[in-house]
Amino acid sequence: MPKFLLALCVLLLTTEPAGRPTDVGGWNGAKWGMTVTQVKSAIRYPIERNSKLDSTSDVQSWIIPQIIKVGSTPLRVSFEFHDNKLTDIDLGLEDDDLPRSLAFDDLKQALIEKYGRPSDESRTEAPDPFPAVKHKVLWTFPSTSITLNFTEFGEGNETKVIFVNYRPVDKGASSSPNLSGSPDKPELTRPHLD
Repeated sequence: MPKFLLALCVLLLTTEPAGRPTDVGGWNGAKWGMTVTQVKSAIRYPIERNSKLDSTSDVQSWIIPQIIKVGSTPLRVSFEFHDNKLTDIDLGLEDDDLPRSLAFDDLKQALIEKYGRPSDESRTEAPDPFPAVKHKVLWTFPSTSITLNFTEFGEGNETKVIFVNYRPVDKGASSSPNLSGSPDKPELTRPHLD
């Protein structure tokens, strides 16, 4: 009987949630390689050209003008297009008053609920002259990688930046992304929780 209970505990601890997707091909209906027009039709939010960034002829940035919540964390969503093809989706923390460690924990939990256990997690520290602590949580799928980033930098780590990045996986790169400088492109897919 003890061996059965041990085997059951191991099985429960190592299985993924039943609803974990087998692949994530973008975010909220937007799929990798779509044009701006296709993304506008595919997602349930309006998007507009990001006037804060200078776009070149082959790179454009578009945003959802309204704030999107993942868990209880308010985020600004941006889409990057290269040669009019969707290549990157970022969700950045919008509330300057929200404690960053709480936002990180909330986003991590929401992403785990949506995507299951992360593929990898890391915490690295950079020494002076630019001290920083970087926390990264990665979910990897066949066509997309999703990275939750939390970076603390400056004296006493007083400046804190949080964002989630969704990117198509580079099929020519290593199949096991490395959080400390992976060429794989992470993807993010969370504000839209069905």
